[in-house]
Amino acid sequence: MIDFAGDNSPKVCCRNYAAMVDYIRQYGDSADIERLFADVLGANLSPSPCYQMDGQPISYEYLTNGRHWVPSWLNSKIFSNLGKLPYNAFEIGRHTVKNMPANSNHVMAAFLHLLGPEHSVRLVDKINRQFNQTKAVLLSHFSCSGGCVELKYLPGVIHNHTITEQNLGCYIGTLELFGYQNATGRIETDQLGSEGQLGYSRLEFQFQGENLWQRIRWLTGYLLAGVFCRRYLQSHHVFDRYHREVIDAFHAELNQKEQALALNEQYYVALMQQKNQRTSELEQQVAERTASLSTEIVNRQRLVQQLSIELQIPLTLMQQQLEQLQQRQDDPVAVNSCSKKLQRALNQLHHQLQQMPDIQFQQQLLTKPDTLVEPEADLDFEEKFQRALNQHYAEENFNVTQLAQLLNCTERTLHRKTQHCFAKSPSALLREHRINQAKLLLQNGNSIKVAAHLSGFSNLSYFSASFKKTTAQTPSEYLKSLSQNSV
Repeated sequence: MIDFAGDNSPKVCCRNYAAMVDYIRQYGDSADIERLFADVLGANLSPSPCYQMDGQPISYEYLTNGRHWVPSWLNSKIFSNLGKLPYNAFEIGRHTVKNMPANSNHVMAAFLHLLGPEHSVRLVDKINRQFNQTKAVLLSHFSCSGGCVELKYLPGVIHNHTITEQNLGCYIGTLELFGYQNATGRIETDQLGSEGQLGYSRLEFQFQGENLWQRIRWLTGYLLAGVFCRRYLQSHHVFDRYHREVIDAFHAELNQKEQALALNEQYYVALMQQKNQRTSELEQQVAERTASLSTEIVNRQRLVQQLSIELQIPLTLMQQQLEQLQQRQDDPVAVNSCSKKLQRALNQLHHQLQQMPDIQFQQQLLTKPDTLVEPEADLDFEEKFQRALNQHYAEENFNVTQLAQLLNCTERTLHRKTQHCFAKSPSALLREHRINQAKLLLQNGNSIKVAAHLSGFSNLSYFSASFKKTTAQTPSEYLKSLSQNSV
């Protein structure tokens, strides 16, 4: 893994890559963007598996941000990928200059045109020093109709022919931007750098020459045209006279959209009211049915316990009597007759036990008839407790009091049961459940604020404190550990 933060080689600004991506989207196939960053980014423009910046993987957003920089050797790799694509690097260079934010200053462009071509190209040299640290630019033989530009690359910088073509396009785009007609250029010399020899390129330009009077006339017309357009746009009389129909149609369409939006809002409010009313009704029905089922289950369990105790006592006595009779050896006939009677009675009791509604108590009575049946424990408490947590943990106002009400018990009883089943208090279990849900949300790419809100925390500070208390990490540290594990 290579981290650019420790790379002291000459740097290049990422502005060129943003222009390349914009050009490909306008004039080519968007799938070529992935080929442009091959061996630099991962598959489908995912973050780079090989390069980092300050410990973070290089991403597509990083490479297309004009404020970021990359080493010259990585720049050469991206330009090599560009040379393999069916695009003209010269045209991409022209596109780069003509779409720079600074090009909105047309007055500056007009004055540079007035001063002559050498000053225009010197502006390119100034821009180059701001966005490129790989070469020095020298101007020579410039006149009103042409000139030369020499590019001398610094030691350790290895460029390719695609980079030279892109530079040529940048200079042609600058001359065209500043108003020079029929601007053309060619690469006279392109010496690629190596370990023992510095890179060097010489570019020649030609354009239509103009004398000072022609440039002054061009500047005057350029400025007056801008003033006339601004005054025209600011004139209400012109709009009222020539564009009233367009304005009226626009206002009519705008009113229709506002009315449609108002109707949609009313319809949405009505739907939400119906939804809330129906939800309340369903929740009430579910609560009533749940309470009825809980009462029925409790009554059934009590009945089964009572029947099991009543049946177990005679069953045990009859089994003891049968064992005593079987041990008697003096009267075999009486023993045999009594044994048959007791056996029939046992079979009858066995049949009665099988008719009982609770299978669990049938098994206990039939396998252990000599022990008293203890009252059944609340075996489904854990399931009810987990179900209540899953349904209501995301509610910010949900607490232990409401949890006890849902489980039809007091807070003291709830605390006793959770200590018995989980060896923890209800509040600790609720907090751990929310933290576990927050961890899942963070793993799925949600922000810390969204994870806190969706897991039931209304206060971000309290969420951070609870998260650290439970996991021994802050949410930020947990996210950082996730990114490191993914790398």
